[in-house]
Amino acid sequence: MTAQSLIRELTGSPDFGRRAQVLARVTDLFMSGRTLFDEEQIELFDDVLICLSEQVESPARAFLSERLSIVPNSPRGITRRLAQDREIRVARPVLLNSEQLDDGTLSEIAKSRTQDHLWAISQRRSISEPVTEILTERGSIDVLHCVVENTGARFFDRTFSKL
Repeated sequence: MTAQSLIRELTGSPDFGRRAQVLARVTDLFMSGRTLFDEEQIELFDDVLICLSEQVESPARAFLSERLSIVPNSPRGITRRLAQDREIRVARPVLLNSEQLDDGTLSEIAKSRTQDHLWAISQRRSISEPVTEILTERGSIDVLHCVVENTGARFFDRTFSKL
């Protein structure tokens, strides 16, 4: 069974509540075996979770984001999509905690999303120099304070002198 046929079977109902239940069950399945799955299995979960997340409302996506944000081997594609979500309640958990977000993704989000997104990124355990530079260029005074107070934020000399 391909990921697409499985998704069609799982999402046959037009009911958002039913789809949210399916998303929660698939997430539970992933969470229960996450340490045992190989890369191919994680990619299958990634495909399924991406498709399901596109068919549910934001509370279900926010719940998914909370669950995946603390998983070191969370599927990369869905983690990236959740981080890029326009709704901060969906994006915040993975922006704050996910180890699966690379500097390119964080930079892209920092360049294009809201101050709330920037604030979440500024709270990460560690922030690289390129991301810190974008945060200091685009961020509000609250974001700047968070970056400066974050002991895990690294600065280019030029960025630090601008502050």
